[in-house]
Amino acid sequence: GEGGFLDLAAGVAAVVVGGIYYLLQPAEEASKKAKSRKPPSPPPMPKAARYSKSDILSILEQIKTAYKNRILELNEWYVTNRRQVRGDLEKYSSIVKEYLEKLNRVNKESVDEVFLGKKIDRKRYEESLDELKNDPDVNSAMDSIKSEVSSGEPLEDLDADKIVEVLNFKLEELKKLEPSPDEVSKTQQIAELEDKIHEKFGYEMKRIQATFNKFKSKVRPFVRSLNAEYQRLG
Repeated sequence: GEGGFLDLAAGVAAVVVGGIYYLLQPAEEASKKAKSRKPPSPPPMPKAARYSKSDILSILEQIKTAYKNRILELNEWYVTNRRQVRGDLEKYSSIVKEYLEKLNRVNKESVDEVFLGKKIDRKRYEESLDELKNDPDVNSAMDSIKSEVSSGEPLEDLDADKIVEVLNFKLEELKKLEPSPDEVSKTQQIAELEDKIHEKFGYEMKRIQATFNKFKSKVRPFVRSLNAEYQRLG
């Protein structure tokens, strides 16, 4: 949709989505991507011992809730702490780096929280998920976890003209940025722009994005230009 292209943590989100997908995907696919060799796996469980589809959907919903809560908590920490040190480049960069480190752990921690808390057998889960890998309901549940990366609450008091004003400002500011191969520097550039938008307009960018659906026709003309700028920045 139109909101995805404006995710202020787009590059980072891709890392997290990839990580959560790796943890959630069927075992046989995950094993292909493992970097280190593992001892031969024991034979698969009989079908009767596997989790049912409703069990798997329930587990995925619990992972989604754990993941969303951790992402919301992390984002609140990130915004609060970096804005407290604006103007101090060294401290600001340190907060960005710590944020990325925490973000890369969120996916595994969310899955572990559910598995340990509910005493879910990981092997049984993986084999059950493998059995349901082509089920549309299961795939939809997995996709809904990924979508939590860019979640935000819509703004009721934001009209189309204000959204256009914000996007015009954002586009002009993006054009001023230089590409950086370094993940921390790139993330910091986007964070600083997000802070600048908040300072100027009083809105968080994620909440502006969440309001886009009300004004699709107004937002659409910006999609190509903003996409081009994000691609230029890498």
